[in-house]
Amino acid sequence: MSIARLYEGRKGSGIIFTGFLLLFGGLGYLLGFDYAGWLIGLGIGFIAMAVLRIYEKHMLGKKKHLEF
Repeated sequence: MSIARLYEGRKGSGIIFTGFLLLFGGLGYLLGFDYAGWLIGLGIGFIAMAVLRIYEKHMLGKKKHLEF
């Protein structure tokens, strides 16, 4: 299943976005940013998903998919 399909799908996008939020937010919290770490994680999660969508659309133009 491609990342674009997961992101645009109803189920997968929330799972992937929550993973980014928890990963970067928890890291920010552990590094001492307190609750601002969750906001930083949210921002990084949005940026990461945007980058993945742009890359996936670029690969779709070349008839390739990011598979996992």
